Amino acid sequence: MKNVEIYVSEVVKYLPRQLRDEVKTELLSQIMDMVEESEGDEKAVNAILESMGSPKTLADRYLNKEKSLIGPRYYDTYMMIVKIVMFALAIAFSVTFAIKLIFSDNFTFWMILEYPMSLLNAAIMGFAYVTIIFAFIERNQVKTDDIDLNQKPWTIVDLPKESIDSPTHRFENIFEIGQVTILMFVINFQPQLIGIYSSIVNQGETTWTVTPLLNEITRGSWIIWVNAWLIMLLISGVIKAIFRLGKKQRLLYSSLFEFIALVIFMFIVITQKVIVDNVAGLIAPGNASFEQLVNRGSLVLLIVILTLSLFEIIRKVLKAIKLTT
Repeated sequence: MKNVEIYVSEVVKYLPRQLRDEVKTELLSQIMDMVEESEGDEKAVNAILESMGSPKTLADRYLNKEKSLIGPRYYDTYMMIVKIVMFALAIAFSVTFAIKLIFSDNFTFWMILEYPMSLLNAAIMGFAYVTIIFAFIERNQVKTDDIDLNQKPWTIVDLPKESIDSPTHRFENIFEIGQVTILMFVINFQPQLIGIYSSIVNQGETTWTVTPLLNEITRGSWIIWVNAWLIMLLISGVIKAIFRLGKKQRLLYSSLFEFIALVIFMFIVITQKVIVDNVAGLIAPGNASFEQLVNRGSLVLLIVILTLSLFEIIRKVLKAIKLTT
């Protein structure tokens, strides 16, 4: 009877949370009725399970596949990602507003109105991005299901030895999505906050100044590529959070978008002047040794980041290939 429990667990893990208990009870009852008729013979039980099809296929029947932008297949994960994005935007809003209050010398009433409007615009953009990503995955997965119909039929041998109810998301995925969302918000709506903060004391009064690091002169050129880079990272994070896609698919698809993001990032570094010239000079004017140290250190750090990112992508692809052997 262990196979029955594993089979049922495998089915319900593909269903939205609100359906799992009801379907589990119903499915167990249905299978046990058939098992009693077969008098509990192991071969007969396995034949019953095989006749019901793969757990994923059976779960699809319970989902009542209807044409919708975000179907029940991914709805739970979709809502989870939307909440993460909105929470990250709220954090970004609060932090940027606090920084503005602390370091601004000319605080006005209009400044208070500016931030809710920025947050609303960012929330609409974030919601749209997440919805588009899930709509794309939904449509792509439908095509994948059509291809799966031509593959070998599911048998009891394909059932895992143990049923592990893996979480639909991990903490690192949540952190990654939140981090990308915050960075996207700041770069698009509050780019002036990314800078060098310094204070000047004059007659007992402290005045704060912020020297922006992002190049506003070339912003019209690089902002498109930076957003494309961030969107690729966001898609990768979303894919890694969708348990239903399967481990192999998650590894391959997320690696693909991470590689695209890496290529875009390298293109940005090589061709786009995102950072203002002579950052070291802004931090320590006239210090040639410090300027040389910063320039060399930045180059080494960039090479290390690119190398580690590439090795991580290769590792995940090899792991996905290993799953097929």
